[in-house]
Amino acid sequence: MKYYLSIIFFFFIFKTSISQVTTFEFERINNNDESVLDVKEDEFGNLYCVGYSRKPESYHLDGIVLKLDPYGNITDSVKYSIDDKSILIYQIIQDSVGTFNIIAGISDTTSDLLHSELLIKRINYSLEELESKDYFISEDRSFGLIYTNLGFNKDLLISSGLWSRVNTPPVKIFNIRLNKDFDSIHSVIKTSAGSGLALKQLSDTTYWNLVEGYVFRTMDTMFNTIESSISKKPIMSPVGMLWDTDTSFYLCGQWINNNDDKDIGIIRQFHPIDTLNSLFGSWGNIDTVNLPASRGGALDFNNKDSIYIGGTVNFQPGWPFTDSYFSLIQIDSVLNVRWERFYGGDMFYEMNDVLATNDGGCLMSGVAFDPSYGKNKHDIIVIKVDSDGLITSISDDLPISFTEAIVFPNPGKSVINIRVASQYKESKFELFEVNGTKVMSKELFEQQNTINTEGLKSGSYIYQINNDKGLKESGIWIKK
Repeated sequence: MKYYLSIIFFFFIFKTSISQVTTFEFERINNNDESVLDVKEDEFGNLYCVGYSRKPESYHLDGIVLKLDPYGNITDSVKYSIDDKSILIYQIIQDSVGTFNIIAGISDTTSDLLHSELLIKRINYSLEELESKDYFISEDRSFGLIYTNLGFNKDLLISSGLWSRVNTPPVKIFNIRLNKDFDSIHSVIKTSAGSGLALKQLSDTTYWNLVEGYVFRTMDTMFNTIESSISKKPIMSPVGMLWDTDTSFYLCGQWINNNDDKDIGIIRQFHPIDTLNSLFGSWGNIDTVNLPASRGGALDFNNKDSIYIGGTVNFQPGWPFTDSYFSLIQIDSVLNVRWERFYGGDMFYEMNDVLATNDGGCLMSGVAFDPSYGKNKHDIIVIKVDSDGLITSISDDLPISFTEAIVFPNPGKSVINIRVASQYKESKFELFEVNGTKVMSKELFEQQNTINTEGLKSGSYIYQINNDKGLKESGIWIKK
């Protein structure tokens, strides 16, 4: 599954060919349990991936930064390690041309990750450290996800939840504003019904804060609430969000529908807290978990008429892990779906971040996991696709498979679930014995479908899912 392409190129060649989207698949395999949580791109197309690495049975985490060239090759890396403490890098954010800020949490090496400190570092494109500062935050609480945004004068605005298994309340909101030199301007820890997920500066005296994905509030310079509202459609954490103007934004995360299914939901809101006239869309399967990209962000765009939404389909937490897929959707500015694709399905995949790249393509990053190697051994995987969601590069190794329709569980027993990409409103499902005898044919009029298979004998079957709009998928389904 590795993609390594050795090409010598010069800067002017790259600049003149930037319109050509280079696609690749990169997998980092070693003896450690590793994950990428966030990725950013510089103006040359290089990619900076941050996350953590640890021994599979250890709670001692080292922070890692990987630099990939535009073709998916590692060109540099750095590891941050403290003997008796864990370091987990949550985010990377560019503050100026030539430099990035990395935002990390320091904790003890127990499973609860207590004794929390906030660590901020500035690095250059060569991954050299320019500045560093850390702040002690809590003795008996751990960070949830950490969300960072740039405020006025390149101030860092950071919001998180501080969690505890034993203390009351179980979560508190943590907000802090740092100047460009990483000096604290103001910070606060408050009791809240949920975790702080985003912080934005609206004016010299006003801030906006998202709490648990469905409470929007404005605050003064001391982070005291001025006004608040509740979303019409609760979008639970984790979330991906992006402002398209100074007053309107897109918010993506997990939405629990009326059937208690966990789907991917998105809101376009035209005012920081006024929910009037907001738009909503959702995607998912019946009776399965559809998890939005759960760390760095589930949504990104450079052009809001081409918005990418990333997630994991058929996500089943806990051991034993099931085969799952990266999912990627492209929508327009008013949430109409252009296309949807699924990637993987041959092992457990979980997407952590989606990034709209400068050349019009999209980068998906997360982990791949093969249960045969044990419970706690995840490998970093990064997939770059073009603006149509396609992997077009040629490699000696077969690239990750992608499809527009998936069939699960596989192997299965009493039912087949069929998920058809959102751009197709009608299709036909056919099932054949291996000798070519057709045993089932069904017209599909929904994105998600369930077919009873109790009457079929155990064995292997060939399925086909087709329509006259270009959908042509086939594979093997096994009846237990």
